[in-house]
Amino acid sequence: MVTPGSPLLWWDGFAVAFVLTCVVELPAYVLAFATLGWCRVQQSPARPLTVLSALGVGLAVNLITHPVLWAVARGLSGPGALLVAELAVAVVEGLLIFVVVLHRRGEESWTSRLRWSLLTAVGVNTLSLLVGLVVLPLVI
Repeated sequence: MVTPGSPLLWWDGFAVAFVLTCVVELPAYVLAFATLGWCRVQQSPARPLTVLSALGVGLAVNLITHPVLWAVARGLSGPGALLVAELAVAVVEGLLIFVVVLHRRGEESWTSRLRWSLLTAVGVNTLSLLVGLVVLPLVI
């Protein structure tokens, strides 16, 4: 049995939260990438992402950031600290996305790609946070 002070308790609800995050964020990322022209159904020299690879990027950024956020969020006090942590996660995810789309061919500048990568990550994470704040208390 896990004692109340055990570091293993930080995993409580993690799996449910991670699945919920992926259910919300993966389609949102794919939709955003397609809207930006960074993704299409078939591979193209001008667009490095297919729908499958876009899903992979969304999953990868969540596999990197979600466990860290979950561990940190357990020790946060108040909604302000959670918002700062979520913003930090969005920035990290945006930078990871930027690295993926940086070498995309086209007339779009790298600064434009950086702005859209960050804006996409902030929007997707905001959506995920709002859904999580409503659904997680009902499930866990």
